Amino acid sequence: LRDSLSPDDGGGGGDRGTDGNNARPISFVTVGDGSINNAHFLSAINLARHARHRRHRCPVVFGISDNGLSISYRGRGYLDTLFTDRDRYLPVYRADGRHLFDVYDKTKRATDYARKYSAPAIV
Repeated sequence: LRDSLSPDDGGGGGDRGTDGNNARPISFVTVGDGSINNAHFLSAINLARHARHRRHRCPVVFGISDNGLSISYRGRGYLDTLFTDRDRYLPVYRADGRHLFDVYDKTKRATDYARKYSAPAIV
């Protein structure tokens, strides 16, 4: 069965590019560490984990920057306890934001995972 929102294969829109990555689009959500206690963000994380648990497609990557410069909330390391590396429904790809290539590598791994498994991930 075809998704009624997907482009047709007859050349009528939907450039898939040369590497085929656009054939499996994902959502990319970015927030700072000060937003991790926002109800909208927590609801989105909970929904993504639940979708994965129920084996529903939910290809989304949550990009969270933890620089400790929040205006309204001081996390004091809470982000590290909120997301663990042992979560089977929501894998975490940790990068050192001071190193561009590490950020690129972990972001690529997270997006590749989300595309391959139609599942959520965090970077």
